[in-house]
Amino acid sequence: MNKAALQSMLADLREVGGVNTVKAGIERTISGDDYPLIRVVIDRLDATDDYYSDQASVSIFFGEPRHEFDDGGLLDIYGSQLEMHRQIRAIMEAAHTDYQAMWVSVTFDVDQLVDGFDEYKVAVAEFTVVVPCNRA
Repeated sequence: MNKAALQSMLADLREVGGVNTVKAGIERTISGDDYPLIRVVIDRLDATDDYYSDQASVSIFFGEPRHEFDDGGLLDIYGSQLEMHRQIRAIMEAAHTDYQAMWVSVTFDVDQLVDGFDEYKVAVAEFTVVVPCNRA
């Protein structure tokens, strides 16, 4: 993984409809003004059989300022998050010169597990990302 690939990924994810902020990492200063949001976190770098590429496990957190007691309840929230996930997955799995991604999983209700997300509905999509690297 490298800075250029991460910047490219962030720029690509800004195409998700209705998202207010897209950033690398989960900063302590997330506020309601940041939502709907996308946050990209590099979890792990792994070796590959190919000397000229790196493989990363990447988590993409996405969420919106909604509660289960809002009009429409959890059904509308899950519907909205499924649509955000569909867009994120399509963008990530499209052909890119800086990286190639494969979707692994999505976990909903992450707001129940991560401090700072308790006021909002947040999910996380996991991807395996392969990035060409220059080892010269």
